[in-house]
Amino acid sequence: MAQKQKPVKATADIKKNRLYMTIAGNIDANKLQKLYTDIRFCVADLKEGFEVVSDVSQCNILYVTGMTIYKKIFDFLIDNQVGSIVQIINDDNISYKQLANYFRTISDDNLSYKQLPSRTLYTYTLEEAEQKLDELAERGNIHFSLNSMQIQYERNGQIETGQVIDISVSNCAIRPQGAVPLVGEEIGLHLAFTQGDDKPAELFELRAKVVPGGEAGQFAAQFFDLDQKRREQFYQHLASEAAKTSLESP
Repeated sequence: MAQKQKPVKATADIKKNRLYMTIAGNIDANKLQKLYTDIRFCVADLKEGFEVVSDVSQCNILYVTGMTIYKKIFDFLIDNQVGSIVQIINDDNISYKQLANYFRTISDDNLSYKQLPSRTLYTYTLEEAEQKLDELAERGNIHFSLNSMQIQYERNGQIETGQVIDISVSNCAIRPQGAVPLVGEEIGLHLAFTQGDDKPAELFELRAKVVPGGEAGQFAAQFFDLDQKRREQFYQHLASEAAKTSLESP
């Protein structure tokens, strides 16, 4: 019996902060326009950094007229601060090759799309997609207390210094030596991780936005430019620093 084809649709899991989109069959501009409308309603209920599971495993072909709308969908996701993306694919489908070639072409001249490959994972089943995102979420929920660690942050063209109170691969709490930045400000963070007595410290730089939740005399910041590779590197640095801090404590 032939496998029943999934519909073209978008749904949101608010608890997981996750968008699910399915594209199946022969896809024209009208179907993608409807999907785009559904996605806009779904994303309105999600928070910044939401994850996406995009199932194109049963998409046979995307007509050329629909490509610009497909790009419009991803423009919308990027503008709304999408986090990790997992594509469920079928290597044998023409549509997979179409999309890969299309995004490779437009990413050459578009900074936002240059970041997509490093933020996108590929699987062959929904179960694999869920597992990958759950593993990433688990890492993001692990917080390290590095109270002796200094951090530099750039705001208004000036470099200021603070002390790390709490940090994960997703966010951090900082006690600044100077004024507390305002909620909504974007700042550049600079962390120096020691590599041993005979090696220079490794500088790790990332971008963040100041968010609500900081206690008096502190501020909270959410990271927004970590791709999967740098996220893993950052986690290893934090885990190593936490281990050293634990050994140095009485």
